[in-house]
Amino acid sequence: MLSSIDTDTDDQTLSLSNDTLAIADGNSVVLNAYLDNTDAQTVSIANDSLSISGGNTVALTPYLDNTDDQALSINSDTVFIEDGNFIILPPNGFNPDDQFLTLSNDTLSIDNANSIDLSAIWIIQMRRRLQL
Repeated sequence: MLSSIDTDTDDQTLSLSNDTLAIADGNSVVLNAYLDNTDAQTVSIANDSLSISGGNTVALTPYLDNTDDQALSINSDTVFIEDGNFIILPPNGFNPDDQFLTLSNDTLSIDNANSIDLSAIWIIQMRRRLQL
């Protein structure tokens, strides 16, 4: 008869003490074999190559195309970006609203709107340093 089977058998708790992972009413596993400290690596950059110690090297040449070097111009009520598109400004000028930018760690946010993760900015900074 199935009604006599306890259906709450998956309610278990995991715990970690030092290097031992245990499950309530079950067994435990010693994790020290996985603590090999192989994550102590160093990242370096030389010319157009990014390397990690004990690992591989990546050529950054494809990112050195200078396509982000564009100029803005304005003619009457239209703003243009070089080799790109344009935007027509509103006829009555701008109507600024009271919004504030905040920066928390790598996230830039604007009140009552969205946020953007800036952690990838280091790639741009790295490209600029390589061009020096």
